[in-house]
Amino acid sequence: MSFFLFFLFHPFFVFCYRVITFFYFLLKPFLFFFHHFTLVFNFVYNFVCDSFVFPDHLSGFSSVFAFFT
Repeated sequence: MSFFLFFLFHPFFVFCYRVITFFYFLLKPFLFFFHHFTLVFNFVYNFVCDSFVFPDHLSGFSSVFAFFT
């Protein structure tokens, strides 16, 4: 157990943890908005393609349900 704690609190690993968390909290708002933008874009794209461009599906929500499942 002490061997594990030695590596866990080694200065190099502490430094890596701080760098990773710094960039994570720095980029978190952008990742949040990018994630929701891609969800909305995929929803609209699938609805338009299934309804008007390739209307061989039952409805525009078919691939939307497939995306979320």
